[in-house]
Amino acid sequence: NPCNLCPQRENKKGQLEVTLLYTASEDGLNDIVQLTVNRLRCSVQTMQQQEQFKAPLYLKATILEANKAECYWKSDRFVPAISARWDPKSATVKLTVFKASLNKVSIYISLGCKTKMAKKEILGKATIDEKSAYADSWNECLRQPGIPKTFWVNFE
Repeated sequence: NPCNLCPQRENKKGQLEVTLLYTASEDGLNDIVQLTVNRLRCSVQTMQQQEQFKAPLYLKATILEANKAECYWKSDRFVPAISARWDPKSATVKLTVFKASLNKVSIYISLGCKTKMAKKEILGKATIDEKSAYADSWNECLRQPGIPKTFWVNFE
């Protein structure tokens, strides 16, 4: 496998750079959790999978509260490239939430495609919340209202 020679360890399913921002309200009743999708690094595996399905990809970011989807952002369909970028102004999803409910909030991101048979195929997924692999970034964000935090998530 020639990929062992790659200087950077490539995630098998690709990586997504996101910016998380938490804004606290004075009364704690109108806090905002906001996620912006910046860029995607497609893996070779994902590109090969996508070729099999012969369908363009889309990216979807959903903010859930108590496991219920409250709002989402979905990209236009795109053909995978090594790197894809989005306009932060449009690639943003935000949820207004009670401060008391922050521990019930989670963000689910999926990379998928719709095949000709209109079957949805999920090629990668990631969750950001206090129990996920990104708990440190999540908690740091909640501790520092108003300060955007940018980090990479790996699709599983």
